Amino acid sequence: LNITDKKYFSKYKNVVSLCDTFMAGYTDGRAFNSLKSSDQSLQIDLAELNATAFDIMQLDNNVYFSGDHELNKAFSGGVLQTILNYISRRVNNDKQGNYAYSDTDPKMVVFSVHDYDLSSLFMLIKEIFEADLGTFYMSYASMLSFEVRYKGNDVYVVDLLRNGELLMQKEFDVFEKVINTKLFSDTEYNVFCHGVKNVNVVEHAIVYSGV
Repeated sequence: LNITDKKYFSKYKNVVSLCDTFMAGYTDGRAFNSLKSSDQSLQIDLAELNATAFDIMQLDNNVYFSGDHELNKAFSGGVLQTILNYISRRVNNDKQGNYAYSDTDPKMVVFSVHDYDLSSLFMLIKEIFEADLGTFYMSYASMLSFEVRYKGNDVYVVDLLRNGELLMQKEFDVFEKVINTKLFSDTEYNVFCHGVKNVNVVEHAIVYSGV
């Protein structure tokens, strides 16, 4: 790589950039353990660097969001509120007999985020619902799903699934109340962001979470 300054590797962002290719390899099951060349003297064992890349990936997921409740609310609260807004409109329309779908009232919405964004969102859900959902490590290509079903008698339920596995089920009324009462208000966002004026809860948080 022609990097001659050893101090280059003392910066976290530089090391992550170098390891990013190795991290991406885990997405589709590849391991870059050696750098091969027709010249035997240029063949390099990359196993240690490969392992370091995986350690960094786990640190980003596990350590950074290991219990900072306020940070999780700031980082992922906007995404969760947005998900609730979509679900709420869909449920209200359904109750009124309006079953049509549109850009503003879709049947399905997909967000694409980083693995550590997903870890933060998962941790936030565990915290505000006080639910034991197991580990919050989200490997590459993981998915959280919120599925809404009508049970009858004017009762709707929201299922939370991780990679297709049902983790939590809440009646919609409970799901809505918990999110609306336990996430940051506009005022709390302003305080957390050190006096930033006119913070829009949803847009501000989504910008931070990289959606």
